[in-house]
Amino acid sequence: MAKTDKYVEKAYNNLIELSADELKWLDYEEREKAIRDYNHQMKYQFLDGKEEGIKKGIDIGKREGSIQTLIETLQELEISISETKNRVMKKFSVSEEEAERCIGKCWK
Repeated sequence: MAKTDKYVEKAYNNLIELSADELKWLDYEEREKAIRDYNHQMKYQFLDGKEEGIKKGIDIGKREGSIQTLIETLQELEISISETKNRVMKKFSVSEEEAERCIGKCWK
């Protein structure tokens, strides 16, 4: 509690000093406004980035679901793994390695 009182006293003394000097008070208000503006901007950018990330995640999920559906459909039609890989690569513009990874994950 003693430390808190020292901090409160110091803050109070600083406030008294700022109040007495108009130029210092204007500088103080300017700094406070800059801090509020910065915090507002950071919050907005965080929320904007979060929304963008959610949208990107949904798009990735839809794409992976479409690839999985194609692989399962081709497998049911008894299309070979090699031909399935070629069709996945062509339809979704993915590398051979990515197509193989998807097939390995979805092929039953």
